[in-house]
Amino acid sequence: MRPLSLSGLAAGALCTALLAGCPDPEAAIPGTLDAGGTVVLTADGHPLYAEVLDLAMKRVPPEQLEALKAQGEYSGLVEKMALGDVLYHRAVDAKLYERPDVKMRIAIAARDAMAQAMLEDVADKAVTDAKLQEAYDARKVQYATPSAQVRIAIVPTADAATAAHAAIQAGKSLDDAVAEAGSPMPAQDLGWSPKGQLAPPIDNAVFGSDVTGVLPPIELAGRHLLVEVGERRDKTPFEDVKDALRGELEEDAIKTFTQELEGSVTIEWTPGAEGAPEAAPAEAAPAEAPAEDEAEG
Repeated sequence: MRPLSLSGLAAGALCTALLAGCPDPEAAIPGTLDAGGTVVLTADGHPLYAEVLDLAMKRVPPEQLEALKAQGEYSGLVEKMALGDVLYHRAVDAKLYERPDVKMRIAIAARDAMAQAMLEDVADKAVTDAKLQEAYDARKVQYATPSAQVRIAIVPTADAATAAHAAIQAGKSLDDAVAEAGSPMPAQDLGWSPKGQLAPPIDNAVFGSDVTGVLPPIELAGRHLLVEVGERRDKTPFEDVKDALRGELEEDAIKTFTQELEGSVTIEWTPGAEGAPEAAPAEAAPAEAPAEDEAEG
C-alpha cells in the first residue's frame, strides 16, 4: 500500500521534526515532543507549536517560503502539516508503534534525521560572517550593476496608454490610470531589476536616464506598456544577497564534506548480495616470451 503523501518537502520536514523530537529511542511511544510555548493552531485538539513549525520551515528554501506567503498558500501548507500530526496521534491510538515493521521505519527515519542534522552542522560551522563578506567582496563587479525598482502595466491601445500617462502626469496613480484605461490586469511589480535583464526597449528606457516615476509609453511586441521606475541604486547591497550567498556556501561545504566522506569510507559488499556490483574481470597474465633456443629452432 502506498503511504499517504501530505505535502512534499515541508510536510516531510515536519514529520522528521516530530521524530527527531523524541528524546528516548526506547520510549514506549516514539515521537513524543518536548515542546511548548505559542500554539499556532490545534487540529482535533492537538496543538501545533510555533517551535515545531519553525523547525520544519527551516527545511524549506527561503525563496519558496516567501513565495508561498505572497501567494496566500502558506496557511494551507501549515494545515496540511497539522494533518500529519493528527495522523501521528491516530497511529499512536492504534498502537502501530508496536508493530516490528513500524519500529524499523521509525528507526530508519531517526537515522535519516541524524544524518541530515550532521550535514546541517557541517554547513553551519563552515559559513561565518567573515566567509559571507569574503564571498560578497569576490563578486563586487557582479554586484556593481545598477538596478531599479520597476513596475509594468499593459494598456490596451496606444491612445489609451498616452491618455493614461497624461492622467498620471496630472497626479493620478499608475494603478488608477491603467484601471480606467481598461487594462486587463494590475501593474506587475518586478522588484529590483538589474540593468541588462529587462527586454531591451524597457531596459533602455529605465537605465537610459536617472528619471524616476512613470515613463512615456513603450511599445513592445505589439503591446503598449507603462513603466514606473522607483528607487535606484548603483550596486546590490550585501544584505540583499546575504541569504543567497549563505545558501551557496552551505551547499559547497556539504558537497566537499560528502565527497571527502565518499573517498574515505571503505565499502565491502557481501558476495552474492542483491545489487552487489559485478567483480571486475581479472586481467590476463602477459604471454611468456619463448626461450632463446626454441626461437632459434
